[in-house]
Amino acid sequence: MSENLVLCEDFRSLVMQEEYLSFLLVKDQDLSRIDLSVCFLEDVMFQDCVLSETNFQQTGLDRVYFIDCDLTNSSFSDCRLNDCRFMQVKALGSEFSSAVLDRVAFTACNLRYANFTSASLKQCSLHETDCTEAFFPECKFAELALNQSIFTKTDFSRTPLSGVDFSSSELESIHLSEGAPELKGARVNAMQASSLALLMGLVITDWA
Repeated sequence: MSENLVLCEDFRSLVMQEEYLSFLLVKDQDLSRIDLSVCFLEDVMFQDCVLSETNFQQTGLDRVYFIDCDLTNSSFSDCRLNDCRFMQVKALGSEFSSAVLDRVAFTACNLRYANFTSASLKQCSLHETDCTEAFFPECKFAELALNQSIFTKTDFSRTPLSGVDFSSSELESIHLSEGAPELKGARVNAMQASSLALLMGLVITDWA
């Protein structure tokens, strides 16, 4: 993708002039608190940028890559993300509530305390990503792929987890509705099953 992009040396100034931004490479810029709401970004790569507290609300993102960026406390609420990549991104406390994510991949990211309430994730993936104390209540998952990620004290309340495979990831002290109906059809390993049994009111007396 990068070979087709034009280096943008002052992205903040460009945003003030244009709402449609495409085929750009943005590197080593401090873009914290920039307002990108209602913009449309297509074929844009952010690399080694600070985008903390950035406003992406109601933004359209098509084939946008974030590589080694800081997105702490940024908001993607009501945003539409299509075929995007987040790689080695720090996004603590980021907001994805009511966002629509289609074919979005998170790789080696820090999503601690991120909020995905009522978000839709279709054909998305989380690889080696930390979702400790993140929020995924009332979400819609379709073909969600998980690999070696961390879900500790993560909230999945009222989110159906059927077909989601947690077996290669860490799954501990997650938050579910009473009786854990969300777990129906989810895939877990034996160790995970023993701790999840308590959420379902089961008592395991003998593993032999």
